[in-house]
Amino acid sequence: MAQYQQNWVKLFTERQFFSIQASHIDTFVTVQAAFLETDAVQLDAKVPVRICLRSSAVHPIRLSAVVVGCDAERRRRNPVAISDVMPLVQASRQSITLEPKKKTAVIVILDLSKAQIQKGQTLWITRVCLEIGDRHSKMFGQLEYNFDHTLLQSQRPRSEFGSNMLRIAASDGDLEANPSSTRVSCLVAEIAAATLELKNTCNHKIEAVRLDFKRNEQQTTEAIAVLFVDENDELRSELTIVGAEVVESGETIHVPVRFSAQLVGNIDLELETSYLLLGETRRRIGRIHLTITAREPLSVKSGVLSMNGLPLASILNHSEYVIKAEVTANANIIITHVEWLLVSSPIVH
Repeated sequence: MAQYQQNWVKLFTERQFFSIQASHIDTFVTVQAAFLETDAVQLDAKVPVRICLRSSAVHPIRLSAVVVGCDAERRRRNPVAISDVMPLVQASRQSITLEPKKKTAVIVILDLSKAQIQKGQTLWITRVCLEIGDRHSKMFGQLEYNFDHTLLQSQRPRSEFGSNMLRIAASDGDLEANPSSTRVSCLVAEIAAATLELKNTCNHKIEAVRLDFKRNEQQTTEAIAVLFVDENDELRSELTIVGAEVVESGETIHVPVRFSAQLVGNIDLELETSYLLLGETRRRIGRIHLTITAREPLSVKSGVLSMNGLPLASILNHSEYVIKAEVTANANIIITHVEWLLVSSPIVH
């Protein structure tokens, strides 16, 4: 017993640190994070990030800090713990108290001038860490939320909270996409269309505009669920679209794209834009992001009609059950007949 007590005394005299990967633990604290800027920013910009925290605990939770980290591209799935890799740029907010069953909004400012970011890159919010305790005390820990690893098929609807990616502007302007034209809804497996609006923000005209989808350069696994339709109505895993030959400074062009989403959920695609400046032979390259939300054309739910949990047949003293069906359609569908297949389970005595 004396040795046992000594071990505990030794444990509490040493500095303790813990780290918990809490990305999929929705029963404790849920975290959302998004950039407040939607347009491309310069390398030296100070960018606000909004973080929304919702606590499911029954008592207040006191956080010593909330830290948001960003990287220039989404990291691939690998066995390295996220805490072992420092983010490219990060910012924090000190002393936050989460009230029970309530949302807490936090704004932090990212100073891009302190990060080694290149022009034309895309910045992603990859993690949020909730710090508990004092870094210099005997007990300190972190709850880590990794926004980098996405599921192949997301069952959660895309939040209107905002975007977790931000474009860094090129040195002399670029082909900038109108955000409203890069968010598309469609039905799964249908041939859908989008018209991308691209504006020449350079101070001079550009030539030979081209748009490419390169599967091996995608940053999300959901990209494999989209096929593109070429000019011959053939489905392709990669696509090149030849755009306008000449685009004047400030002019907006429209590029039609046809595609088919093969999975239900939210899919983020990265398309490469390229063009030539007058007198140059090397193409300048940029990136735009296309967000596709694919839905089921039809969903059906069926069950025995009940009141307060009791089958209606029991209340009405009938021997027949009253069966209901709930049909939700995301397309114009004519239903001519509805049938139920009923299977009775054996009674076990």
